[in-house]
Amino acid sequence: MIIMHAAIFYFFVFFIQGASANSLAEIRVLLDKVEAPNKMHLTIHAPDGFIIIPHSKKSKPFLEEHPCLLIEGQNGSFLLHTKPSLISNKKIPKQSVLSNAQTITITPRKKSPITINDKQYYGNCTIHIDKHKKSYYLINTLPLEEYVYSVLLYESYAHWPNEMQKVQAVATRTFAARCMNEAKNKQAVYDIKNNIFHQRYDGTHNYDHLRQAIEETKDLIITHENRAALTMFDACCGGIIPSKLDTIDFSKAPYLKRSYRCTFCKNFSLYRWKYNCSLHDLTQSLLATSLKSKVRPCGPLKKLQVIDHDAAGSVNYLEYRGRAGNIKLATHKIKNCLGNGLRSKFFTLKQKGDILTFKGKGFGHGLGLCQHGARAMVNKNYDYKKILAYYFPKTKLSLLSKIK
Repeated sequence: MIIMHAAIFYFFVFFIQGASANSLAEIRVLLDKVEAPNKMHLTIHAPDGFIIIPHSKKSKPFLEEHPCLLIEGQNGSFLLHTKPSLISNKKIPKQSVLSNAQTITITPRKKSPITINDKQYYGNCTIHIDKHKKSYYLINTLPLEEYVYSVLLYESYAHWPNEMQKVQAVATRTFAARCMNEAKNKQAVYDIKNNIFHQRYDGTHNYDHLRQAIEETKDLIITHENRAALTMFDACCGGIIPSKLDTIDFSKAPYLKRSYRCTFCKNFSLYRWKYNCSLHDLTQSLLATSLKSKVRPCGPLKKLQVIDHDAAGSVNYLEYRGRAGNIKLATHKIKNCLGNGLRSKFFTLKQKGDILTFKGKGFGHGLGLCQHGARAMVNKNYDYKKILAYYFPKTKLSLLSKIK
């Protein structure tokens, strides 16, 4: 049952705050954003119950000893009640409604992972209702080093050697630190998203050997002018020269303006690639997107051609020539339609009959760290510091705890 134990609660709060004061940085990861908070539905589990903290002067904090908690959004408020656990068949006790708090934080009573909708995470979870945008944010707050450990599995390959894991660990930690700083300046409710545009994060895992790279690079980040660098990375740069890209404002991140070609990734299978697509299939794919209203008046596709590219070979725009009209399309719109068919924006295009043939290079955006290039450098006995200096020129390694 959800019960109030103020004295015990404040003991826990004092303990947690003391522990946090002596720990390294924590990061707030946006796990989910759902429109219409009335439809919010979460199941949270912790074996020893929870500390529940409403962020409101009118709602007092309380302890919940039951291991399973159900949280629902109800008319802009939180509806909490416990669920029967997997072990016992206890009846669901009385519900609690928090009508004065727009944000609540739920922390396991003891140091253990917390399970949210069947996925396990370190740290705690915070749920924030934005009544103006009619949405809710589900946020996981955890130690930065635990976050980096988790991301390593999803943004790298677990079987790669430890030196490569160290390269990725520093790049991942740096990207996260930069996002944390930007979120602080914006007073945002979270620091970083869980997606391919930020970094993929999927909670806990059991690949414990990855912790070695975390420990051996602990607190290390890449900096430029005493600030965390924007450490972008992709699978394979395809040997393009980043400084020739004309769509990037390098004044904000001069270390991404690498003026030399990476050749270390040349043996990777996607250093060069080829993709065929029919005019009909591309037309149907475009009609299934938000571009439908622009594409449909042009009629079925007769020809697709590149109309804008830069010196790096990045295609910026293509022209869709239909039976009834033409339209200019940004390359990323086409790329999104074709999924992994187009591995990058670095390609040439030819048409034979109703078949389009894309011949390209690389897998990703071509900026920053080339993962398969770095992996090949490890094979040639480069250490992680030299690899990071190669892909992020004009930077240095610093301790995050020393950066203001």
